[in-house]
Amino acid sequence: MEELLSSLFLKHYDYLRDLARYFGCSRDLAEDMVQETFEIVLRQPDKLLNSENKLAWLVGILKNRIGYAKRSTLYAEQLLRRLQQVYVGEYSDELKLTTLYGNGIDPGDLELLIRFYAEGWSHAELAKEKGISPASCRKRIQRTKEKLRELLEENTSQNKDREK
Repeated sequence: MEELLSSLFLKHYDYLRDLARYFGCSRDLAEDMVQETFEIVLRQPDKLLNSENKLAWLVGILKNRIGYAKRSTLYAEQLLRRLQQVYVGEYSDELKLTTLYGNGIDPGDLELLIRFYAEGWSHAELAKEKGISPASCRKRIQRTKEKLRELLEENTSQNKDREK
């Protein structure tokens, strides 16, 4: 199995990376997407082995990962815009930070989220910078997005209550 995976990786890595770039991924994101594709292969080797056309299976996984990444990016961008609308102009900067961090949002995790979505850093770059694994980096960003979403929903419902 290891030999097959190594062979597939060496044979198709450049093609899959170029395909990810064709679908609009930055160079770093394209590399992340290909690596995630092969991580999935490692978790589900039977599906690959049962596939008649292994390249087509890899391309399908890659397309799904890219679609997920684009949806996730769009969602995070919307979240950051909403966060800006809610907190810009209403409070002082100090109160904004207190509100965010007081609601369980770790400053380091918020920094990861902002660098990833607003500044275009890759998971690999952020992970190296923070001394964590790319998988841990992805998870921390995901958790921060969820906390921000909950905070914004809470704020939106409070504003609606005030309007009544």
